[in-house]
Amino acid sequence: MQKMQKLLVVVASLVIVFVVIVLAAQTSYQTIEVNVSGLDFEMLVANTSFKQSRGLSGRALEDLDVDGMIFLFDTPEKRTFWMNDMEFDLDVVWVKEGKVVKIHEGVDAPEEGEDPEMMDSSPFDVDMVLEFPAGVVDDRGIMSGYLVDLP
Repeated sequence: MQKMQKLLVVVASLVIVFVVIVLAAQTSYQTIEVNVSGLDFEMLVANTSFKQSRGLSGRALEDLDVDGMIFLFDTPEKRTFWMNDMEFDLDVVWVKEGKVVKIHEGVDAPEEGEDPEMMDSSPFDVDMVLEFPAGVVDDRGIMSGYLVDLP
């Protein structure tokens, strides 16, 4: 009986370690340099459904140590984003096959108790989305038609 209890403790410990590793992998973000028509940005990469569903939600602007986040998708589709749990306003840049096709500037973060704003890529199918703190698009002069290059 004591061997069985030890075995259960070992198995339970291994399961806990596995869960911690999986959660850490889902919540740790790599960064890449993204070039937008000659403008360089260091971006967090959201390339899993978990990371894409979270985006920059729950982060304070002053804690953001990169220029923004890039969402990478396997296929071009119409995409809908929302501002759930956002703590700062955003500029959202919609990209199809390496070309900026649409921009939402100054999308408001929701106030306490307010429904989050939603935006979409319509009428465009996109395979990449860039999120920046509000004002970056205007400050850096990003426009539709600009080219987006990844390493």
